[in-house]
Amino acid sequence: LRRHKYMLPLARVVFALLVGSGAAHVPPSPAELQYLAKLKREHAATHRRQLDTTDYTCGDGAQSAKDAWKVTGTSLGGWLVLEPWLTPSLFYQFLGADVRYGPDIEKIKTKTGMDQKSFCTALGPAEANRQLRHHWSQWVTEEHVAAIARTGSTHVRIPVGDWMWEPYDVYDQVEDGVRCNDGAVDELNRALALCAKHGLKVLLDMHAWIGSQNGLDNSGETKFVVWASKFDSGTSGEMYAPKGTFEHWAHKGWDWIINSTADWGIAMSLINQKHWAHSIRVIHKVVQMYGKHPSVWGLSPVNEVGAWTPMDVLRKFYWEAYGHVRHGAPHWIFVMDSSFRGGEVFRDDFMRGCPNKAVDKHPYHAWAPWGQVETYYKRSCGWADENVAIEEEVDVPVIAGEWSLAMDTCAMWLLGFNDMQPGEPRAICDMVPCPCAGGESNTMGSCYLGTEFSMPGLPLDTTQGLLGPFGSGISGPMFGRCPREMAMSHHEDEWTTTLAHKQIAAFNRGHGWFFWNFRTEFEPHWDFLEAYNRGWFPRNVSDFDAMEKLRICEDDAPPLQPTASHKLTADGIYGGSVPRPWLVQNAMPLAIGVVGGAAMAVVAMHFAAARARAPEASDASTPYVAMAPAPSS
Repeated sequence: LRRHKYMLPLARVVFALLVGSGAAHVPPSPAELQYLAKLKREHAATHRRQLDTTDYTCGDGAQSAKDAWKVTGTSLGGWLVLEPWLTPSLFYQFLGADVRYGPDIEKIKTKTGMDQKSFCTALGPAEANRQLRHHWSQWVTEEHVAAIARTGSTHVRIPVGDWMWEPYDVYDQVEDGVRCNDGAVDELNRALALCAKHGLKVLLDMHAWIGSQNGLDNSGETKFVVWASKFDSGTSGEMYAPKGTFEHWAHKGWDWIINSTADWGIAMSLINQKHWAHSIRVIHKVVQMYGKHPSVWGLSPVNEVGAWTPMDVLRKFYWEAYGHVRHGAPHWIFVMDSSFRGGEVFRDDFMRGCPNKAVDKHPYHAWAPWGQVETYYKRSCGWADENVAIEEEVDVPVIAGEWSLAMDTCAMWLLGFNDMQPGEPRAICDMVPCPCAGGESNTMGSCYLGTEFSMPGLPLDTTQGLLGPFGSGISGPMFGRCPREMAMSHHEDEWTTTLAHKQIAAFNRGHGWFFWNFRTEFEPHWDFLEAYNRGWFPRNVSDFDAMEKLRICEDDAPPLQPTASHKLTADGIYGGSVPRPWLVQNAMPLAIGVVGGAAMAVVAMHFAAARARAPEASDASTPYVAMAPAPSS
């Protein structure tokens, strides 16, 4: 994949012109996909010659796509790898950092947490660990695991970070005898024990790697972020951070086992050997620690690796990691991320004949072209043929490793802490009471962090408007209200139930799915347990026969109603956002309308009768004046 040397200094500029692909489990933008296609077209011949030099096949003769297993479940995201949009209450404390620490931009930068790494940096090891231990204990409890099992789920995907086994940089700093993530492995062990107790199998997902594999907060580090060089002063002398205090999307990149600007033609010689060795050591440690654990079903060696990571490098990493898994845990399923390139990684006979493998795709509607609800239905069902085609072409089981019911990117901080990807959201967002907020719409009673734990930033001050520091777009709390996807009026339940069933039917044609995520603080379209409570999911999500008999992807399939009534009250965990039937929602205005209408009818009849009794001359000489004063005697 040879590129001219003079192009290398321009690489960062080229990427700066591209629209970013998202901050939290986001597919590449159209511009990024076009760039990737350009790279492949320019260097296809060299690409073929390089691949021919290495044999990445097995002599087992395995036909993996014919394996009978399927997975159904969800992910424990936002837990051991922080993502601000899933737990915004944990990140409220960083709002206003521009005012508190300005005008020193460097201090604002180091005191603003927007991902796992900057959370540890901003708070320091001791305070960060204190908060994380409380967060870990509250975000995932036994009741959550039991509730997942009650849905009929068979598996749980647990995102983890490499720092849990081999701390580095800020993760290795010690303060008062503790490091930032001390206790994280114990928490993982707790979850594994709970999954064993409740009959759930676990896919360990290496979600975050040193240097970041995709430049997004879900990798542990938002990379690369450029901060303003000057802090502006308001006209009255107060310090404030204008929009654009930091910029991420124009500079997004990664620096894991290879840099995002690496020359594809010499990619194998540009591998970051230090990061490579670190990553393989961590894989080895995970296999050694959990290879015989009764709950662990498989390993995903990397999540959402950058879409233009050179295929040669990615295949080499997968092959080496697979060797460690096959040696230490041969029964595990080795689930490889597609890098948003479908089944391409398995072409050229990559891992042909190798057993216990799968590919992980992340189909999302939120970033797809939008239209009428039928557009989403059709796209959902189309994923079935897409996945089957991959399985038949390259003999690898396909899992929808992440998907949701969201149709837009409105969810607060989905595209980064206090940031928004240019051009998003392409919808009008709802503004609902924020989680863990004070004031008149107090939501502290349902705050997952509780009211007893001392947490900076809680309760959220509902008298404040938008607070910095700001990225290149706007998304954040405003007077106690937070943005999220707007409910679809009285169609919400029908459309969302139908959409969920169509996606499940499609993914069942492959080897199953993991919904993203098991819970959120206030966004039901991304919240598996809340969506299940609302009746949007089948009562038994792993009843494959029932789903097949439903034939929901047939052209004449009727829309579906919720499979269960809502189990939460209208004043539940989403601050009064749980939808109720239209008549119930509108009972008060309807009653008022009926009573008011009846009263007006009585008044009208009274005036009509009075008018009929009055002399005609009176009508002409004494026009009616509303609230006219009584005549003087």
